[in-house]
Amino acid sequence: MSRILLASAQEDFEFPLAEAARKQLFETARCHRADGHDVRILIVTGNLNREFVEEGIPIRLTTKRNLMRLGPWCRLSDGVHYFGTVGWIALIVALLMRSRTRTLTATDGGLFSTGGRVGLRRWLARRFHRCYQQFHTYTEYQRELLLALSPCFKTKLKTVRPILMEPPVTPTEKAKQPTILYMGHLSKFKGVDIVMKVFRALAHELPNLNLTLACNGLTYDDNLEHSVHHLVDEYPTRVTLKGKVDVFAEIGRSHLLIYPIRAHSGTFAVPLSLYESLCCGTPFLSSRLEGVAEYFDDYFLCPPGNADQFIEKARRFLASPGEIPMRIEQNLSRIKRACAQYEHVC
Repeated sequence: MSRILLASAQEDFEFPLAEAARKQLFETARCHRADGHDVRILIVTGNLNREFVEEGIPIRLTTKRNLMRLGPWCRLSDGVHYFGTVGWIALIVALLMRSRTRTLTATDGGLFSTGGRVGLRRWLARRFHRCYQQFHTYTEYQRELLLALSPCFKTKLKTVRPILMEPPVTPTEKAKQPTILYMGHLSKFKGVDIVMKVFRALAHELPNLNLTLACNGLTYDDNLEHSVHHLVDEYPTRVTLKGKVDVFAEIGRSHLLIYPIRAHSGTFAVPLSLYESLCCGTPFLSSRLEGVAEYFDDYFLCPPGNADQFIEKARRFLASPGEIPMRIEQNLSRIKRACAQYEHVC
């Protein structure tokens, strides 16, 4: 029996929308435990230091500042499997493990998908190559990204099947009025400004159109936050700003999920909310960037940052939803075929 440490970083651990990495951790933990292994979870958070047990699995939350003190605790395990951004925290966790087995599943491009500083990224690539013995990616885009920085990854790199758990979908009655849903940070990075443009453009055409913003309170742009609250004040009966929500109930009652991300760092390589939206029978609109198009149909995608295309597709989806159920089924079938070509790694 091996002792396995599963690790990740989540700035907003207590908010349920930050679930992609967390769901991967728990699904992987259940898999290892079913094989008879001893499993623990380490999550680096923004401001939490505590230990608890969930589903019989010991979980330790720690801040970035406290992480360096956990070397002896980490080394109680025989190996670590890190899920998340290819960045500084993943590097520190690997160093804390010393000679133990180390695997990294890159949930996005991380530091390697940012523009500029090519020298720094190549330096980091060499460090990561030395610190981890195996690298897993979910998309061919991620694989090519790492290989372009350093061919030394070739012998350690494998594209694996993304962890896409079927959500516990229960029949949810659609809202009586057409409703657009956004879930995530209040940031331009996530495309909140485009969400507002879509609503403003369609609000006069569809006087019964509503917008729900389910946000976790994290904001990196004071001007954007002010704009969001101004929109709420302008349409007090039609724009709702929520905090913690029942994710699947909220998706199920909505007529359109919109997630116009501008870049992939910090977002699951195969965005889990898009898959969950399809499973709930709700169409989505997201950005055609990086590896997203490997799993999701162009019908549901727009060029990153192109507000006009998001507006036009949203208008069409809301006005003529007739073919949407067929399109959803086609995309779910495509996802199954795409997953089938890769090995499932516990």
